[in-house]
Amino acid sequence: MNPSATTVAESSLLLWFLGVFVAVLAAHVMLGWVRQGMHQPGLRAGWRGLLLAGLVFGSGICSAMVLSLSAEALPFRLGFRWRAVPLLWLGASVAALPALALLSRRQGWFALGFAAVWLAVVALVVQSGWIWAVGFRPGVTWRPEFQASALIVATLGVFAALYLCFIGGGKEGRRRQLWRVGAAALLALSLVAAQEIVMAGAGLLAQVGAVYHREVPASVLSLLGGVIVPLLLVVMTLDLAMRRRQRKRDLRRRHGRGGTRLETPDQQATKAHDSALPTTMSPPAPPATTS
Repeated sequence: MNPSATTVAESSLLLWFLGVFVAVLAAHVMLGWVRQGMHQPGLRAGWRGLLLAGLVFGSGICSAMVLSLSAEALPFRLGFRWRAVPLLWLGASVAALPALALLSRRQGWFALGFAAVWLAVVALVVQSGWIWAVGFRPGVTWRPEFQASALIVATLGVFAALYLCFIGGGKEGRRRQLWRVGAAALLALSLVAAQEIVMAGAGLLAQVGAVYHREVPASVLSLLGGVIVPLLLVVMTLDLAMRRRQRKRDLRRRHGRGGTRLETPDQQATKAHDSALPTTMSPPAPPATTS
C-alpha cells in the first residue's frame, strides 16, 4: 500500500472523529445552557443563556459538517463561498432559538416533539447549505429519499436524546449527569448520522472541482471548527459546572446547614397548629358531690 495514501486516510479519519467529538461536546454544552434557563423565572431573565445555547448549537453543526467535508477523499481543494459562511453559522444559531426557548419553559411531550422536529429541520437545511456553499462541479443532484431518511433519523434521535435529558434518567437521581452525557452523545450522533446520509445522497465522489476554493479555504474553517470551537466549548463546560456548584451552595445556605429537612406547606401548617396548642392542660375538675 502507498504510504502517502495511508497517511491521507488516517488524517481524514482523525478529522471525522474530531467532528464527532465537537458535535458531542456542543450538544452537552447546549443542553447545559437550556437547563440553566429552566432555573430562571422567565425568558427575559435567561435570554443570555439561550443565546449561548443557540450559538453552541450552530457552532457544533457547522464545525462537524466542515470537518466531515474536509475528511472526504476528494481529488481537489475545498473552499466555501465567503458570504455563505457567516450566513450558515449565524443562521443555524438563530434558527435554533425557538426550540431551545420552548425547552427552557416546557419539558412535556409536545415540547420535546416540536423541538426535535425543529432542530432536525434546521440541521438538515444547514448541512445542505454547506454542501451548496462549496460550489461542486459538475453539480450536486439532491435525492429526496436521502433527505427524507436524514430527517427521520435526526428527528427520532433528537427526540430520544431530549427525553433522556429532561424526562428520563437525566431529570433526577444520582446518575443524572451520566444520563445527560449519554443524551448529548445520542443527540450529536443522530445529527452526524443525518449529515452522512445527506452527503451520501449528494454524490460528492462524482464531483471534479469546487468553484469557491479560492474564497474561504476549508483548512481555515477546519482550524476554526476543530481547534478554536472545542476550546471555547471546554471553557463553557467548566463555567456550567461552576454555576451548578454555586447553585447548590446557595440552596444549602438558604435552607440552613447540617442537612435541614425541607418541609412541605402542609407539614408547615400542621407544625404551626401544633405549636399553638397549650403545652400543659389543667386536670379536670372533680365532679360535684351532693350531700
